[in-house]
Amino acid sequence: MTYRIVFDLDDVLCNLREPMSDALAKATGKRLAWQNWTTYDLSVLYGVGLDHCLSAFLEHEVLEHAKPEPGAVDAVRVCRELGCEVQVMTARGWHPNGDALTRSWLAAHGFVIDALAVVGLHESKAAAIGAAGGADFLLDDSPRHIQEVMDAGTVVTPVVLCRPWNKHVTNASRVRSNIEFCKLVMSRMAAEVVA
Repeated sequence: MTYRIVFDLDDVLCNLREPMSDALAKATGKRLAWQNWTTYDLSVLYGVGLDHCLSAFLEHEVLEHAKPEPGAVDAVRVCRELGCEVQVMTARGWHPNGDALTRSWLAAHGFVIDALAVVGLHESKAAAIGAAGGADFLLDDSPRHIQEVMDAGTVVTPVVLCRPWNKHVTNASRVRSNIEFCKLVMSRMAAEVVA
């Protein structure tokens, strides 16, 4: 059986929280450590409108300054070597060049994937995954996206990558790293071989 795995990008495969935190500190004068973010709705945390946040992200080129998470390139490579189909799905549709920047960033950092889907900031990943025929795994940090795929049943195993803003998500599998996620996939594959 070939598994279809969907990886979120921001704060899963790449560290966007640090450039976003820096951009918002410069734009608002308010410095909040991302480790204390209790929500990913940064307009609430920083007391500014969403448009103000997005303008700061564009001005300070947060997408261009994001760095890969430790082990992320290896995790994607291992999943593909296991015969899995790997897709990256990101809500970078807010950026006017989100698709092109994302493709360029992935290639520049050595990520080899089977497909990329860029959805709008408020669009449903559950609907996009469902339209593509579903997935066996989704690794995401967003409580909203995890809950939506669980409600829609479009992903067999939704997995949360632990972040401060998703501590309250307890009804899904949780991992602390991309490598730990790979081990989860491998154990599932091994269990099916035995069964």
